[in-house]
Amino acid sequence: MSLVGTDHSGIDNTRNRDRPGHMVLLRHDVLIVESITNLDLLLGREMLFVCLPLALWGASGSPVRPIAITPCPNADWPVIGHL
Repeated sequence: MSLVGTDHSGIDNTRNRDRPGHMVLLRHDVLIVESITNLDLLLGREMLFVCLPLALWGASGSPVRPIAITPCPNADWPVIGHL
């Protein structure tokens, strides 16, 4: 599983209800986290990224609590990549 994070409120134009960016990424098992703040503080740093969504029945998305733990603790965490 991979993940795309952005500091923007969305990866698609909000007027396009087809959400082509979402559809392409999700079809390839790429999760999307939008509206992340302070990404500039994490550039080039290894971190443990934790994203805690709400359990919403029947929803296609959820507000989340994203957390970056740096320096990354030594463990066998699944590594997605660097920012």
